This record gives sequence, C-alpha cells and structure tokens, in this order.
Amino acid sequence: MKDRLRFWVMMAVIFVPFALVVLKPDPELSALSNKPTASKPKPPKKELTLHEKKYGEKPKRSAWDGSYYEVERHLELVARDPRSVDVIGCTEPVTVDEGWEVRCDYRAANGFGGLVRESKWFRIAFGKVQGMRDAK
Repeated sequence: MKDRLRFWVMMAVIFVPFALVVLKPDPELSALSNKPTASKPKPPKKELTLHEKKYGEKPKRSAWDGSYYEVERHLELVARDPRSVDVIGCTEPVTVDEGWEVRCDYRAANGFGGLVRESKWFRIAFGKVQGMRDAK
C-alpha cells in the first residue's frame, strides 16, 4: 500500500512540473496571465433611430417559426394552459406611438381544454409586451 502511494506521489512530483513547462497554457485563454494582449478591433455600433431610443430595439423574429420571443413569453404567462400555446405566425414589427406592434396568430387551449385559434396585435416596448388587442 505504501509503495503504491509513494509511486503515485513520485509520478505527480515528476509529471506536474513537466506539464507546466512543456504544455504552456494559451495566454489569451488563461485568466491568470497578466501580459497585455492585443485587443481585436470592435465592430462599429449600430446607430439607433429615434424610435429605437424611445422604445427599445426592434423585436427580432425567430428564424425557426417566425414568432417573437416576447409574444411567446407573454402568451405563456396569460394562458390557462401554458404548454398548449403554439404561435402559428407573426407579421413584421410596425412602429406605433407606444412602441412596436406585431400581429400574431396562435393556438391555445380554452377553459374546456379545446384548442382555439386567435389573432391578436401585441404592442412591444423594451423587450416586453405592453398590451394586446384583437385583430379585426
């Protein structure tokens, strides 16, 4: 037992310094390195429009199903059965006086458990749905 322990201690004493010398860590990846590194030039910031400054960035549409994250989260918060919410599709954002509006069609379970299809306008500002109204 003592021989095995002595063997592994000797291996650690030999291997650790060898690994530190031969396998030098990449200074860009090492948080312990104090050497100054050349920084990459940052891409220029996108100039915000007046509407974006006032109400936040334009909502981004999902490439997967054409929905908006903000709308899906809002529907899951207000739905009777959040797991039943299925956004079918949404329009491009339109600027309005209080932010951005998108029209979305979705399915969700009603009080009896049956799926109903609805179409509503959602007003979005600063990444949150501020209100919704029927689309007629």
